[in-house]
Amino acid sequence: MEAGKSAFLYPAEISPRDFFQQFIEVFERKGWLNVNLRIRHKGRRYRILCSAEEFLAYRINGNCGITPGIPGWPVCMINHERIIEDAHMSAFVSDEPCAYEWLVHLADSTVEIF
Repeated sequence: MEAGKSAFLYPAEISPRDFFQQFIEVFERKGWLNVNLRIRHKGRRYRILCSAEEFLAYRINGNCGITPGIPGWPVCMINHERIIEDAHMSAFVSDEPCAYEWLVHLADSTVEIF
């Protein structure tokens, strides 16, 4: 495979079911399936979870002064039927990773797990 190229297909190229299956395969291979993980990516903290039913990336709010009850927000949700990214959920321009970026970064272990 060429440098900078990925073996994964973009969500627009395949069905949500097939795209989600790529997540399940990565998580199974790494032993992370059904494991709630805390990660850091590009200086931001997230909780991620992938089960046979859904992948969820949840951004942890880094602002300690924020009102209790607002610990974070979902930035990516993927299941067999749909792919929902932060850019689709927010009225603002999002700089959160898209579903494809999550897949590549998690597969390539370019996130810090803690």
